[in-house]
Amino acid sequence: MQTVNRSIIIALVTANAFVASVLAAPVPTFSLEAAYINDVPIPQGPSDSIEVLPGDRITLEVYLRDWSPAGQKLIACQAQINPASFSSGNKGFIEPFGYAAARLAGTDNPTQCIIDLTHPKYIYQGQTTIPVTDTRSEGYRWLSALIDMNNGPLSKQDGTKYYMGSINMLVSGNAQGEFELSLIDSKDSCQILETSGAQIMPNKVESLKVSVGEASQIEAIKRIIDLANRAAGGLDLLPGSGCVANLLMDNSK
Repeated sequence: MQTVNRSIIIALVTANAFVASVLAAPVPTFSLEAAYINDVPIPQGPSDSIEVLPGDRITLEVYLRDWSPAGQKLIACQAQINPASFSSGNKGFIEPFGYAAARLAGTDNPTQCIIDLTHPKYIYQGQTTIPVTDTRSEGYRWLSALIDMNNGPLSKQDGTKYYMGSINMLVSGNAQGEFELSLIDSKDSCQILETSGAQIMPNKVESLKVSVGEASQIEAIKRIIDLANRAAGGLDLLPGSGCVANLLMDNSK
């Protein structure tokens, strides 16, 4: 019987263990999560699955986690929301406040897509950055870059999520079904850069599931009145023409 060299066996076992550890290591991940519904915080923090009613207002937040699989320091990160996901339900849409009007006019919509530098989980908390939002693109974007590129933060690779940006969304009055709001899963749209300027790859994105239920007539009227009051106070909450009648769309259409 042929004897297998002991050193070869050890080498094979070591290689298999290394491959297994690499496959099991956390992958850098972007996630889109709901933080508020009608200005009320989601219980137990941001969630990747919520239930809402037509006319509801949702504040979403973008998070990044586990970006240091090989000890990389993060010097810049970018995420972009997928506009195709705005109409991913059975009917209607969930889109940024004032989205259609801004697209039609070719103007920015900066108050609805922000980077909150005071957020307790901001990814570059305490560091000097260049924060940028892009609301001219069809899919709004968030970008943060460090001034001191030698001092990027390390991830502990323990699943802890860090904040990148926020966006205010409106559920249309005729919305129905299961929506899946997402970021664009592309190296050009969702990027994380290490000290050398190279992208940290591979990475993945996680979407937000939004179930839109049917509002009773009383609930719908309450939401319309609330939105009308807010609009009268100068806050643009409605897409398209900005008219409250947008929430009174015929559900039969």
